Amino acid sequence: MLKIWWRQAPVTVAVCVLMVLFYLATVAQSLSVVDNLSGSSLADRFILYLPAMSGPFGPLRAVGSAFMHLGPGHLVLNLLLLFLLGREVETSYGARMYLLLWFVSAVGASTVTVWMDPLAAVVGASGVAYALMVLFAFLVAQRGGDLRAPIVLILANVAYTLMTPAVSLWGHMGGLLAGLLLALALLAREHRVRWILVSGIAAMFVIALLFKVATFTTSGFWPALL
Repeated sequence: MLKIWWRQAPVTVAVCVLMVLFYLATVAQSLSVVDNLSGSSLADRFILYLPAMSGPFGPLRAVGSAFMHLGPGHLVLNLLLLFLLGREVETSYGARMYLLLWFVSAVGASTVTVWMDPLAAVVGASGVAYALMVLFAFLVAQRGGDLRAPIVLILANVAYTLMTPAVSLWGHMGGLLAGLLLALALLAREHRVRWILVSGIAAMFVIALLFKVATFTTSGFWPALL
């Protein structure tokens, strides 16, 4: 079965495997299955936290945090969403394009988070999952399918986000924004144009992220730029 999944969607499978490996590594370091981020040097290195992103490898937290999860429930839920939705998106657009879509989704969610809630410490691939929900709904619409299930899935998750204080509102909203922008870019019929547009969105998020990191101070104010 794993071989079949690998042939169908190698990036999706690889991402899910990496998420599990990251979780197991934090469990081994923290000696806790539930509170696995406490006492984990791996977690300390990859948790999305703007004040810790000023070092040379700090911006990598924007992607690395998507592989970190707090507890088995958080991990399993995101694994299910990323596997089921990611496999559909990857088989539709190909492994290379899906890898770029995944990167843009992760960076987009992280970028919105550090801009809107700069002192929040965030982990998880939920932002990517939200982007994939939008892309999946877009695929269903293109195929002339029934949009009720994808829309209900998105609305239910948005409602959960708004009602649950322990989740990252801006990470999820950033994922939705990234998904909408990517869906618009994928409307282009020419393959080359799609790549240009998606790459442009990636560059936009990366520049916005690096600018925020460069201008942030631990006091919460931007330095004088005049």
